[in-house]
Amino acid sequence: MLMRNMLLLAVAQGAFGTPGTPVAGTHAIQCRALAPSPINAETVKRTLLKGYKGNFGSFAVGEYRQLEIEIELGSSGAAGTAPRFAPLLIGCGAAETISAGVSAAYQPVNSGEPYYTLYCYLDGLRFSLEDAKFTSSFELNAKQIPVMKVTAIGKYVAMTDTALPGGAVFTNTADPQPVGKVNTPTFTIHGEAVKLTSFSLDWGNQLVWRDMPNFQGVVCNDRMPTARAVFELGAVASKNWPEIRRLSTSGALAIVHGVGAGKIVQIDAPAMVMNADPTLSEDQGITMVNTSWDLRPSSGNDEFVFTFK
Repeated sequence: MLMRNMLLLAVAQGAFGTPGTPVAGTHAIQCRALAPSPINAETVKRTLLKGYKGNFGSFAVGEYRQLEIEIELGSSGAAGTAPRFAPLLIGCGAAETISAGVSAAYQPVNSGEPYYTLYCYLDGLRFSLEDAKFTSSFELNAKQIPVMKVTAIGKYVAMTDTALPGGAVFTNTADPQPVGKVNTPTFTIHGEAVKLTSFSLDWGNQLVWRDMPNFQGVVCNDRMPTARAVFELGAVASKNWPEIRRLSTSGALAIVHGVGAGKIVQIDAPAMVMNADPTLSEDQGITMVNTSWDLRPSSGNDEFVFTFK
């Protein structure tokens, strides 16, 4: 079975416990990597006393399925139109705000995010997840294609022999633009236009699988978004990063990536606070500073916002 022959379909459910039926013509999402787990489960050992030594077996309990998804981070190709992968953002717990002809914005919510049904096809096999929730991370590294990585956790459904469906449609998926000076006109941390080699933002959903009488499912019990950035170390007069760490100074993140209407991804975070001691490293003989950050809310559910223009 060929790993290149893979396809992801995702549809929002009307309610928990009511799986949807995604179809290729409407619910396909263009991915660059998919990694379904055949099964995830805990193990309970049997410790019997029979007067002799031995392994007396175990049971698989709390079974569920996890799916790792990787997509290119770009916009839809048309300003004011949601990108094709918007269901993955909403499934992470984001409210969608569409401004016709202008932008599609996604900001964290406190509750009420929908559950999803996912079909992951692998060259004649189908791995299904029901009642799924997501968490995600984002990477924007110099001279690389920006990516979104999603972890989905949902109800285990037995794998089936199912042919890869035809007719998959990937509209509202613009080609990405590699990260660099031309394609990334704005990248500031605490107001400083940093010369950056790598950046990542983790949505930080705390997903737990619970299996007990009267309930089986995934619960998101908190959200702890963080970020990491590696950039050139500059003069103290420009920005004193150790003092920002010492004083737990809060500052904003502003990223605008992409050039041209329908190709822009904007990321804003109002309150980034360094959460670990910065360290130094070297890149092509240049001194770099490695930083780690907490993304804090300002007025609530606003730790970050993704805007596609």
